[in-house]
Amino acid sequence: MPETLNPVAGYANTGKGKINEGLLTLRGTADGLPDLVPNLAAALPKISPDAKTWTVTLTPDVTFSDGSALDSEDVVATYRAIADEKSASPIAGDLVNLKSVEAVDEETVRFTLEAPQVSFGTLLLIGIAPSEKITLGQKVEESTLNQEPVGTGPYVVQSFSPERLVLEPSPTYRGDAPQIKKIVYVVAADDNTRAQRMTAGEFDGTVLPPRLAETFSDRDDFEVVAAKTADWRGLSLPYDNPFTADPAARLALNIGIDREAIIDGVLAGRGRSASGFVPPEYGELTTPTRRSPSTPTGPTRCSRTPAGSAARTESGPRGQNVPLSR
Repeated sequence: MPETLNPVAGYANTGKGKINEGLLTLRGTADGLPDLVPNLAAALPKISPDAKTWTVTLTPDVTFSDGSALDSEDVVATYRAIADEKSASPIAGDLVNLKSVEAVDEETVRFTLEAPQVSFGTLLLIGIAPSEKITLGQKVEESTLNQEPVGTGPYVVQSFSPERLVLEPSPTYRGDAPQIKKIVYVVAADDNTRAQRMTAGEFDGTVLPPRLAETFSDRDDFEVVAAKTADWRGLSLPYDNPFTADPAARLALNIGIDREAIIDGVLAGRGRSASGFVPPEYGELTTPTRRSPSTPTGPTRCSRTPAGSAARTESGPRGQNVPLSR
Protein backbone atom coordinates (compact mmCIF):
# COMPACT_ATOMS: atom_id res chain seq x y z
CA MET A 1 0.00 0.00 0.00
CA PRO A 2 1.45 3.42 -0.88
CA GLU A 3 2.19 5.81 1.95
CA THR A 4 0.92 8.72 -0.12
CA LEU A 5 -1.30 9.36 -3.14
CA ASN A 6 0.44 12.63 -3.96
CA PRO A 7 2.10 12.75 -7.43
CA VAL A 8 4.50 15.42 -6.16
CA ALA A 9 5.74 12.80 -3.69
CA GLY A 10 6.23 10.26 -6.48
CA TYR A 11 2.88 8.49 -6.58
CA ALA A 12 1.72 7.55 -10.11
CA ASN A 13 5.03 8.52 -11.73
CA THR A 14 5.06 5.55 -14.15
CA GLY A 15 2.33 6.78 -16.48
CA LYS A 16 -0.27 4.20 -15.46
CA GLY A 17 -1.97 6.05 -12.61
CA LYS A 18 -5.69 5.53 -12.11
CA ILE A 19 -6.09 8.82 -10.23
CA ASN A 20 -3.45 11.18 -11.61
CA GLU A 21 -2.29 10.94 -15.21
CA GLY A 22 0.92 12.04 -16.89
CA LEU A 23 1.51 13.97 -20.08
CA LEU A 24 2.54 10.65 -21.62
CA THR A 25 1.68 7.05 -20.84
CA LEU A 26 2.97 3.60 -21.78
CA ARG A 27 1.37 1.31 -24.34
CA GLY A 28 2.63 -1.99 -25.68
CA THR A 29 2.15 -5.72 -26.00
CA ALA A 30 2.94 -8.51 -23.56
CA ASP A 31 5.91 -9.63 -25.67
CA GLY A 32 7.54 -6.31 -26.47
CA LEU A 33 8.77 -3.05 -25.01
CA PRO A 34 6.10 -0.40 -24.37
CA ASP A 35 6.07 2.87 -26.30
CA LEU A 36 5.62 6.36 -24.91
CA VAL A 37 2.33 7.71 -26.25
CA PRO A 38 0.34 10.90 -25.57
CA ASN A 39 -2.02 10.98 -22.59
CA LEU A 40 -2.69 14.46 -21.23
CA ALA A 41 -0.51 15.68 -24.08
CA ALA A 42 -2.24 16.10 -27.43
CA ALA A 43 0.81 14.73 -29.25
CA LEU A 44 4.35 13.63 -28.57
CA PRO A 45 6.69 16.44 -27.46
CA LYS A 46 8.42 18.60 -30.02
CA ILE A 47 12.16 18.44 -29.35
CA SER A 48 14.55 21.18 -30.39
CA PRO A 49 17.56 20.38 -32.63
CA ASP A 50 19.91 20.59 -29.62
CA ALA A 51 17.57 18.23 -27.69
CA LYS A 52 17.46 20.62 -24.73
CA THR A 53 13.95 22.05 -25.25
CA TRP A 54 10.85 19.86 -25.09
CA THR A 55 7.54 21.52 -25.95
CA VAL A 56 4.26 19.83 -25.04
CA THR A 57 0.78 20.77 -26.19
CA LEU A 58 -2.03 19.68 -23.86
CA THR A 59 -5.20 17.83 -24.79
CA PRO A 60 -8.06 20.36 -24.65
CA ASP A 61 -11.15 20.09 -22.46
CA VAL A 62 -9.64 17.87 -19.76
CA THR A 63 -11.16 18.25 -16.29
CA PHE A 64 -9.85 17.35 -12.84
CA SER A 65 -12.05 15.41 -10.45
CA ASP A 66 -12.77 18.63 -8.51
CA GLY A 67 -14.24 20.21 -11.64
CA SER A 68 -11.31 22.51 -12.46
CA ALA A 69 -9.90 22.54 -15.99
CA LEU A 70 -6.44 21.23 -16.84
CA ASP A 71 -4.09 23.88 -18.20
CA SER A 72 -0.39 24.49 -18.55
CA GLU A 73 -0.13 26.10 -15.09
CA ASP A 74 -1.03 22.74 -13.52
CA VAL A 75 1.86 21.05 -15.31
CA VAL A 76 4.26 23.85 -14.37
CA ALA A 77 3.19 23.81 -10.72
CA THR A 78 3.58 20.02 -10.47
CA TYR A 79 7.09 19.93 -11.91
CA ARG A 80 8.28 23.02 -10.03
CA ALA A 81 7.02 21.57 -6.75
CA ILE A 82 8.90 18.33 -7.36
CA ALA A 83 12.12 20.16 -8.25
CA ASP A 84 11.85 22.60 -5.32
CA GLU A 85 14.32 21.64 -2.58
CA LYS A 86 11.93 22.95 0.07
CA SER A 87 9.27 20.40 -0.87
CA ALA A 88 11.71 17.53 -0.21
CA SER A 89 10.08 15.39 -2.89
CA PRO A 90 11.60 11.88 -3.00
CA ILE A 91 11.72 12.07 -6.81
CA ALA A 92 13.39 15.50 -6.97
CA GLY A 93 16.61 13.80 -8.08
CA ASP A 94 14.91 12.70 -11.30
CA LEU A 95 14.65 16.35 -12.35
CA VAL A 96 18.22 17.50 -11.68
CA ASN A 97 18.68 18.14 -15.41
CA LEU A 98 15.55 20.28 -15.62
CA LYS A 99 16.63 23.92 -15.96
CA SER A 100 13.15 25.40 -16.18
CA VAL A 101 9.51 24.66 -16.97
CA GLU A 102 7.21 27.41 -18.16
CA ALA A 103 3.74 27.95 -19.57
CA VAL A 104 3.89 29.29 -23.13
CA ASP A 105 0.11 29.65 -23.19
CA GLU A 106 -2.85 27.87 -21.58
CA GLU A 107 -2.29 24.69 -23.57
CA THR A 108 1.49 24.69 -24.13
CA VAL A 109 4.35 23.86 -21.75
CA ARG A 110 8.06 24.27 -22.44
CA PHE A 111 10.68 22.19 -20.61
CA THR A 112 14.27 23.41 -20.85
CA LEU A 113 17.10 21.06 -19.89
CA GLU A 114 20.62 21.79 -18.74
CA ALA A 115 21.92 19.17 -21.17
CA PRO A 116 20.39 16.81 -23.75
CA GLN A 117 18.68 13.85 -22.09
CA VAL A 118 17.27 11.07 -24.24
CA SER A 119 15.39 9.60 -21.26
CA PHE A 120 13.51 12.80 -20.42
CA GLY A 121 10.43 11.40 -22.11
CA THR A 122 10.01 8.95 -19.24
CA LEU A 123 9.82 11.89 -16.84
CA LEU A 124 6.71 13.06 -18.68
CA LEU A 125 4.94 10.06 -17.14
CA ILE A 126 4.72 11.92 -13.81
CA GLY A 127 1.14 12.46 -12.64
CA ILE A 128 -0.22 16.00 -12.86
CA ALA A 129 -2.09 17.69 -9.99
CA PRO A 130 -4.06 20.96 -10.10
CA SER A 131 -2.02 24.07 -9.36
CA GLU A 132 -4.66 25.23 -6.88
CA LYS A 133 -3.79 22.25 -4.64
CA ILE A 134 -0.02 22.85 -4.78
CA THR A 135 1.80 25.31 -2.53
CA LEU A 136 5.34 26.03 -3.70
CA GLY A 137 7.81 25.51 -0.87
CA GLN A 138 5.46 23.29 1.14
CA LYS A 139 6.91 19.97 2.28
CA VAL A 140 5.24 17.08 0.49
CA GLU A 141 4.22 15.39 3.75
CA GLU A 142 2.10 18.46 4.62
CA SER A 143 0.08 18.42 1.40
CA THR A 144 -3.62 17.50 1.38
CA LEU A 145 -2.92 15.56 -1.83
CA ASN A 146 -1.34 12.79 0.22
CA GLN A 147 -4.74 11.61 1.43
CA GLU A 148 -7.12 13.43 -0.91
CA PRO A 149 -5.63 13.43 -4.40
CA VAL A 150 -7.23 15.35 -7.26
CA GLY A 151 -6.53 14.03 -10.73
CA THR A 152 -7.77 13.61 -14.29
CA GLY A 153 -7.81 9.81 -14.26
CA PRO A 154 -10.73 7.38 -14.45
CA TYR A 155 -10.96 6.89 -10.67
CA VAL A 156 -11.24 8.94 -7.49
CA VAL A 157 -10.53 7.90 -3.91
CA GLN A 158 -13.47 6.73 -1.85
CA SER A 159 -11.35 5.92 1.21
CA PHE A 160 -7.68 5.46 2.05
CA SER A 161 -5.87 3.99 5.07
CA PRO A 162 -2.57 2.19 5.65
CA GLU A 163 -4.37 -1.15 5.19
CA ARG A 164 -6.97 -0.37 2.52
CA LEU A 165 -7.50 1.80 -0.57
CA VAL A 166 -10.90 2.03 -2.25
CA LEU A 167 -11.38 3.65 -5.67
CA GLU A 168 -14.58 4.49 -7.53
CA PRO A 169 -15.18 5.94 -11.02
CA SER A 170 -14.58 9.66 -11.50
CA PRO A 171 -17.69 11.49 -12.72
CA THR A 172 -15.54 14.00 -14.63
CA TYR A 173 -13.38 11.51 -16.56
CA ARG A 174 -13.21 12.38 -20.27
CA GLY A 175 -13.03 8.78 -21.52
CA ASP A 176 -15.35 5.81 -21.32
CA ALA A 177 -16.62 5.05 -17.83
CA PRO A 178 -14.61 2.27 -16.14
CA GLN A 179 -16.26 -1.15 -16.34
CA ILE A 180 -15.13 -1.95 -12.80
CA LYS A 181 -17.22 0.21 -10.50
CA LYS A 182 -15.21 -0.37 -7.34
CA ILE A 183 -11.57 -1.32 -6.79
CA VAL A 184 -10.42 -2.34 -3.32
CA TYR A 185 -6.72 -2.78 -2.54
CA VAL A 186 -5.96 -4.62 0.70
CA VAL A 187 -2.60 -5.20 2.39
CA ALA A 188 -1.71 -8.88 2.73
CA ALA A 189 2.05 -9.21 2.88
CA ASP A 190 2.31 -12.98 3.35
CA ASP A 191 2.16 -15.15 0.20
CA ASN A 192 0.30 -18.02 1.87
CA THR A 193 -2.22 -15.65 3.41
CA ARG A 194 -3.01 -14.16 0.00
CA ALA A 195 -3.44 -17.64 -1.48
CA GLN A 196 -5.78 -18.64 1.34
CA ARG A 197 -7.86 -15.49 0.98
CA MET A 198 -8.10 -16.08 -2.77
CA THR A 199 -9.38 -19.60 -2.09
CA ALA A 200 -11.89 -18.26 0.43
CA GLY A 201 -13.26 -15.80 -2.12
CA GLU A 202 -12.05 -12.69 -0.27
CA PHE A 203 -9.90 -11.52 -3.22
CA ASP A 204 -10.68 -11.33 -6.92
CA GLY A 205 -7.00 -11.19 -7.82
CA THR A 206 -3.57 -11.24 -6.22
CA VAL A 207 0.12 -11.70 -6.98
CA LEU A 208 1.76 -14.96 -5.97
CA PRO A 209 5.16 -16.63 -6.43
CA PRO A 210 5.13 -19.06 -9.39
CA ARG A 211 4.98 -22.29 -7.40
CA LEU A 212 2.12 -21.07 -5.23
CA ALA A 213 0.28 -19.67 -8.25
CA GLU A 214 0.49 -23.08 -9.93
CA THR A 215 -1.73 -24.55 -7.21
CA PHE A 216 -4.63 -22.64 -8.82
CA SER A 217 -3.93 -23.75 -12.40
CA ASP A 218 -6.18 -26.86 -12.35
CA ARG A 219 -9.18 -25.09 -10.79
CA ASP A 220 -12.01 -24.05 -13.09
CA ASP A 221 -12.95 -20.91 -11.15
CA PHE A 222 -9.45 -19.42 -11.32
CA GLU A 223 -7.11 -18.33 -14.08
CA VAL A 224 -3.34 -18.16 -13.68
CA VAL A 225 -1.83 -15.30 -15.67
CA ALA A 226 1.88 -14.76 -16.32
CA ALA A 227 3.77 -12.09 -18.25
CA LYS A 228 7.34 -11.44 -19.28
CA THR A 229 9.16 -8.93 -17.11
CA ALA A 230 12.54 -7.26 -16.94
CA ASP A 231 13.09 -8.70 -13.46
CA TRP A 232 16.23 -10.81 -13.08
CA ARG A 233 18.14 -12.78 -10.47
CA GLY A 234 21.94 -12.80 -10.33
CA LEU A 235 24.44 -14.82 -8.32
CA SER A 236 27.16 -12.57 -6.91
CA LEU A 237 30.52 -14.00 -5.88
CA PRO A 238 32.77 -12.54 -3.13
CA TYR A 239 35.70 -10.68 -4.63
CA ASP A 240 37.91 -11.16 -1.56
CA ASN A 241 37.79 -14.97 -1.70
CA PRO A 242 40.90 -16.52 -3.33
CA PHE A 243 38.82 -18.96 -5.37
CA THR A 244 35.98 -16.74 -6.54
CA ALA A 245 38.37 -13.85 -7.22
CA ASP A 246 40.02 -15.99 -9.90
CA PRO A 247 38.57 -15.05 -13.33
CA ALA A 248 38.97 -18.64 -14.51
CA ALA A 249 36.89 -19.92 -11.59
CA ARG A 250 34.16 -17.37 -12.23
CA LEU A 251 34.10 -18.28 -15.90
CA ALA A 252 33.85 -21.99 -15.07
CA LEU A 253 30.94 -21.35 -12.71
CA ASN A 254 29.29 -19.10 -15.29
CA ILE A 255 29.47 -21.78 -17.96
CA GLY A 256 28.79 -24.77 -15.71
CA ILE A 257 25.76 -23.59 -13.78
CA ASP A 258 22.46 -25.15 -14.90
CA ARG A 259 20.16 -22.16 -15.34
CA GLU A 260 17.24 -24.23 -16.61
CA ALA A 261 17.35 -26.43 -13.51
CA ILE A 262 17.09 -23.34 -11.31
CA ILE A 263 14.19 -22.00 -13.38
CA ASP A 264 12.33 -25.33 -13.21
CA GLY A 265 13.09 -26.04 -9.57
CA VAL A 266 12.64 -22.61 -8.03
CA LEU A 267 10.33 -20.82 -10.44
CA ALA A 268 8.16 -23.71 -11.66
CA GLY A 269 9.38 -23.00 -15.18
CA ARG A 270 8.28 -19.35 -15.09
CA GLY A 271 11.51 -17.82 -16.31
CA ARG A 272 14.06 -17.49 -19.09
CA SER A 273 17.73 -18.38 -19.05
CA ALA A 274 19.98 -15.34 -19.36
CA SER A 275 23.62 -14.28 -19.23
CA GLY A 276 23.02 -10.63 -18.40
CA PHE A 277 20.41 -8.29 -17.01
CA VAL A 278 19.28 -6.84 -20.37
CA PRO A 279 16.22 -8.77 -21.66
CA PRO A 280 16.12 -10.02 -25.27
CA GLU A 281 13.40 -7.49 -26.14
CA TYR A 282 16.21 -4.92 -26.36
CA GLY A 283 17.51 -6.68 -29.47
CA GLU A 284 21.13 -5.95 -30.32
CA LEU A 285 21.77 -4.58 -26.83
CA THR A 286 21.33 -8.12 -25.47
CA THR A 287 23.99 -10.82 -25.42
CA PRO A 288 21.83 -13.79 -24.37
CA THR A 289 24.46 -16.52 -24.87
CA ARG A 290 27.61 -14.73 -23.78
CA ARG A 291 29.83 -16.48 -21.27
CA SER A 292 32.72 -14.33 -20.14
CA PRO A 293 34.55 -13.52 -16.91
CA SER A 294 32.88 -10.74 -15.01
CA THR A 295 34.46 -8.30 -12.63
CA PRO A 296 34.68 -9.65 -9.07
CA THR A 297 31.66 -7.62 -8.00
CA GLY A 298 29.46 -8.44 -11.01
CA PRO A 299 26.81 -11.14 -11.42
CA THR A 300 27.89 -14.35 -13.08
CA ARG A 301 24.48 -15.97 -13.41
CA CYS A 302 21.01 -14.58 -13.71
CA SER A 303 17.58 -15.82 -14.68
CA ARG A 304 14.66 -13.73 -15.86
CA THR A 305 11.73 -14.44 -13.62
CA PRO A 306 8.24 -13.45 -14.74
CA ALA A 307 6.10 -13.97 -11.69
CA GLY A 308 2.81 -15.83 -11.84
CA SER A 309 -0.40 -14.40 -10.53
CA ALA A 310 -3.75 -15.93 -9.78
CA ALA A 311 -6.99 -14.22 -10.64
CA ARG A 312 -10.61 -15.31 -10.41
CA THR A 313 -12.32 -15.57 -13.78
CA GLU A 314 -15.79 -14.99 -12.40
CA SER A 315 -15.29 -11.35 -11.43
CA GLY A 316 -12.77 -8.59 -10.88
CA PRO A 317 -9.51 -7.63 -12.60
CA ARG A 318 -6.75 -10.04 -13.36
CA GLY A 319 -3.71 -10.01 -11.12
CA GLN A 320 -0.70 -7.95 -12.18
CA ASN A 321 2.71 -9.52 -12.55
CA VAL A 322 5.46 -8.02 -10.44
CA PRO A 323 8.97 -9.12 -9.46
CA LEU A 324 9.07 -12.45 -7.61
CA SER A 325 10.59 -10.91 -4.51
CA ARG A 326 11.11 -7.46 -3.15
